Amino acid sequence: SSVSSLFSVMNKTSMRIPRALLWRVFSLVSKKRTMEVSLVFLDDREMRNINKKLRKRGTHTNVLAFPLDTLVGEIVINPYEAKREAKKADIPYTIRIAYLFLHGLLHLYGYDHKTKKDAKRMEREEQRILNHE
Repeated sequence: SSVSSLFSVMNKTSMRIPRALLWRVFSLVSKKRTMEVSLVFLDDREMRNINKKLRKRGTHTNVLAFPLDTLVGEIVINPYEAKREAKKADIPYTIRIAYLFLHGLLHLYGYDHKTKKDAKRMEREEQRILNHE
């Protein structure tokens, strides 16, 4: 089936979302495995609520990934947090959003960063994809 049926974006914020860039990231990552992904953009308050409910942490965060089953997942990004992080790191907002999406996708694909070794492995994969290898 077409890529478009596998990837949807819902923006519930007033922030601009770099959709074309996100499509590119999705197509690079989904070469490895076909997965249906819905991407939702939420504000600080909603992100904090989700984080509290699901992870018992009352902080707003930048990205959360929820594997719903082996072929379906949802990624939630807070573009306001992304903008603050981009500013701090002196990188473009769109690049930060793309990276968070990539990070979320890799979580859906089973990567994590609970240990140093896992984190290294995840970073290597992120770099590989970012370098279009």
